[in-house]
Amino acid sequence: MSQIEESWMPIETAPKDGTHILMWRNGLISEAWWHIDILGKYVWGGNGWSFPEWDQPQAWMNKPAPPFFLTRRAADASPQSPLKNES
Repeated sequence: MSQIEESWMPIETAPKDGTHILMWRNGLISEAWWHIDILGKYVWGGNGWSFPEWDQPQAWMNKPAPPFFLTRRAADASPQSPLKNES
């Protein structure tokens, strides 16, 4: 079993505090969280969408950290404020 396969957990153990997690449903992976929908019901979903009651996710895992090379590239691209000595 791969490390990723071992990271998936039963949906019953998923956090219900608004934490963004990865959800597995019928072979598809989505980012979602537990929230109140427009009808006032608690559901798994995202911005403006939710899983239908008849097709709920079966497993979840924490979102992995971003790839190191992307976080490094983002840090290199962040604007630096030059310090000027105007004396």
